[in-house]
Amino acid sequence: MNTKAVYAAGAGVAVIAIIIFVFLGNSNFNFNPTFSSNPSSNQTASNGQPLELSIKNVNATKLDNNNAQVQVTFNIHNPNRSTFILETIQYTVGINNFTMAVGNIGTPPEGFVAGSGNVFPVIGNSTLTLKDPNPPVSLRDNLIGTSWDNMVAGKATYVIYGYYSYRSTTGGLDASTVERDFKLTFHP
Repeated sequence: MNTKAVYAAGAGVAVIAIIIFVFLGNSNFNFNPTFSSNPSSNQTASNGQPLELSIKNVNATKLDNNNAQVQVTFNIHNPNRSTFILETIQYTVGINNFTMAVGNIGTPPEGFVAGSGNVFPVIGNSTLTLKDPNPPVSLRDNLIGTSWDNMVAGKATYVIYGYYSYRSTTGGLDASTVERDFKLTFHP
């Protein structure tokens, strides 16, 4: 057998493999055909503007002389045309530099394929309102007593901070989760 032909065939296969790797391995390459008259619409859907988080309300309900349930209501606005999936909001409620409560909404998916039991679709150009289904409880002690009393009386100014994570529904398996920090102030 001719060794030059074998080497030529091997080199040809290697060149084809490199070409396939370069074009299909590039995350900007979109193999899904679209029928949009706007060529940038796909880029906006997968790389669109971030979800916008705001506080709609904070309500502290006194359970007894030492415990209060702290219910935070979030608004999540999607300024994009496509639907995004909100996976989780991890938050801390503070008053006068004291941590009053820590909570979370949703569950970040784990592994390659995850269930969607605790994720929330946010439809394009709409706002979703979410409350923690298990609001945290704040325990009164001597250190935070005055802040706790103001909280249950509805007179506190809250600082709510943490992070939220979401992903686009248009990226298929390439849709990566985005985490964004936030720090918001709420005056009742």
